Amino acid sequence: MFTDMEVSVDLNQNFSKYIQEKSCDLGPDFSANVLTSGSWPLFPPKVPVMLPRESERGQHVFEQFYKEKYNGRRLTWLHQMSTAIMKTCYALPNNRVYELQVTLYQMNTLLLFNNPHVTTLTALEIQEATHIQEKDIHFALQVLTKNRILVSEPKDVGPQFLPEQTFNLNYEYKSQSRKVTLHTASQKDTIEDPTMKAVCVDRKYAIQAAIVRVMKTRKHINHQQLVAEVLVQLKSFKPSIADIKKNIDNLIEKDYMERAEDTNSYNYIA
Repeated sequence: MFTDMEVSVDLNQNFSKYIQEKSCDLGPDFSANVLTSGSWPLFPPKVPVMLPRESERGQHVFEQFYKEKYNGRRLTWLHQMSTAIMKTCYALPNNRVYELQVTLYQMNTLLLFNNPHVTTLTALEIQEATHIQEKDIHFALQVLTKNRILVSEPKDVGPQFLPEQTFNLNYEYKSQSRKVTLHTASQKDTIEDPTMKAVCVDRKYAIQAAIVRVMKTRKHINHQQLVAEVLVQLKSFKPSIADIKKNIDNLIEKDYMERAEDTNSYNYIA
């Protein structure tokens, strides 16, 4: 995982050079983190997310750049994990500029109010215009109203999605900080996603299967060697040492293996 992040830094630096060489006009700044699918338990949303027109050009150029650099590789966009920085120019009384760090869902919602002819939108109108699933747009509206970026009628956004609930920009928005972070509020929601939980269960069984294969072959092995061989077998993802140890303990409880007398090695139980 750390390797992916380091590679992404270099990749974005090369992308910046590519833009200059090609004299590309991206519009807003654009960057991407390219992750190895087997190392990250992340999947694209079931319903494709519409990218704002302002960002479509950046994504298209990045795809061209990546294809030229790595022919044969395919990018799958995880737009539900995307973040952006938006600058306000409407907050009264002095039109103070704020930088809002938002998710893609939050950005898509706020961009609807960029239209000078739009002042009020219902929750249903926002969902239909953004093509975002009900639970995701509901969560985005909760965060935006809780942070007073939007004001709603009825005032609070409760646990239930109310299609007729109306929303307006808060022209009297005030904050002591010019940089306001909103996107971190969605991290818990991501972690508790059912898909993520299913991936964790699948990985647990994969770790246990690798441990059993090693033990069945070796019959007797010390702890360090067992961990090393399990890591070699699990090429699709790299579990933590703590996860391997936890699954060793689980297999001992299930009588697949046992601790040897020296306590630092294990015996296979046929």
